[in-house]
Amino acid sequence: MTRIMRINLLLAGLCVGLGLAVIDMTRAPAASLASIQPLGDPPASAPVERVRLAPPRLASFDEIAARPLFTEGRRPPAPPEAKTVVAAEIRLPAMTLTGVMEIGGTPRALVKLGTSPADWMAEGSEISGWTLAEIDAGKIVLRHGDRQVEARLGEPVGDGAATVAKAKPRRAKRSPVEIIDMAEELD
Repeated sequence: MTRIMRINLLLAGLCVGLGLAVIDMTRAPAASLASIQPLGDPPASAPVERVRLAPPRLASFDEIAARPLFTEGRRPPAPPEAKTVVAAEIRLPAMTLTGVMEIGGTPRALVKLGTSPADWMAEGSEISGWTLAEIDAGKIVLRHGDRQVEARLGEPVGDGAATVAKAKPRRAKRSPVEIIDMAEELD
């Protein structure tokens, strides 16, 4: 006989033995169960008093809530010192309005900041702390507080605008009719 077969026979015998023990316990005579005495009822002279607990009022937790849980001593923090804030003047960066177009019913401005690529912006967009307040045909209006700057199509504005203008000379704008006339003159 192999070892696995011996283990299986041993387990089968164990199961049969436990089954017989359970059957024997269930066949116990009813008289033995009846001999168990129930606990007596509490004496009638001791009345049972029901106590109703009311939840505490929320106002009673105010002092607990005022003490920070994770600070040493659980003392409320001192009020912050009043600091005077000096508003720094926000300078308008060098920029050029390169185009205006209505996209999906919303006017958009093509704005080139310094030497970075141009980007389409809508009214309400922010440019270095300045708000793009208005977009009209050929111009935009930027606001910062009570200051206002108007940028026209193709004209550099802001700090370093002169440097940007020197670095990239402005071409003369011609209408399509002028271009067609020039082409006819060449023929």
